[in-house]
Amino acid sequence: MSRVLRSRVASFAQGWAGLAMIGLVVVASTGVTGCGADEGLVEVYWQVENAELKRIYPLGTRSHTCDFTSAGGVHFDLQTQLTIAENSDACARGWDDPDCRVVEQLQFDCRRPRGIATSVPSSANSDGDPAYLMFVEPLFRPQAGGGEAFVPVGACVTGPGPRVRRVLPGRVTDLEVIQFVILASKERDPSDIDLDLCRPGAAGDGETGTETDSGSETDSGSESDSGSETDSGSESDSGSETDSGTETETDSGSETDSGSESDSGSETG
Repeated sequence: MSRVLRSRVASFAQGWAGLAMIGLVVVASTGVTGCGADEGLVEVYWQVENAELKRIYPLGTRSHTCDFTSAGGVHFDLQTQLTIAENSDACARGWDDPDCRVVEQLQFDCRRPRGIATSVPSSANSDGDPAYLMFVEPLFRPQAGGGEAFVPVGACVTGPGPRVRRVLPGRVTDLEVIQFVILASKERDPSDIDLDLCRPGAAGDGETGTETDSGSETDSGSESDSGSETDSGSESDSGSETDSGTETETDSGSETDSGSESDSGSETG
């Protein structure tokens, strides 16, 4: 084979290799978010503290929130549940109604402090963008023989009220850091929680969380081909909820959240 022919064959092979690499990059970047053209992601982080606001998880006394032992000797996991519902008065009162849910209700792994809902339809419609109601709640899941999973009453574990957030195509909607406080225990590794008193309908049953947070919205602006996600918020439990933020959105793949938020109040991925 002549030198010229070998050179042309080599150039041809390099060209195909380059096209193949570009194809792999496109496929990989598309698969990072798992979003369609009219879908976005919803991301949430959480932390768990005891009644004295001592950190349990993460970066606390436990490396996960699996396999707690109750006062009665029942083993249970503490998971985080995310419900994305239509923004209506009826759904604000009964977001567990399947007709209100935008996507399937998610329960995230008790060994992770972060969860993502993928393929969430855009909240915009022909009448504008009413946004969605997003409920992040603690979930007690008793192990074998301990009964059905349930959201503990507010007197047992407190968390934030629902958030009103938009979902934009190809973007990440960041719900920031959710704080759960186990009011039923002052222990750093709780083993004194009475599951029966934490169940809905128990004596002292109260609402989980407080008022709806409809203010500061974080759309992290990560395009669907970038896969980058940024958690920019934090929460503290102060007995009331204040929303003083504004919304800032960019198309450059990053996001700035200029608001501050204080919340009192919640696939396995």
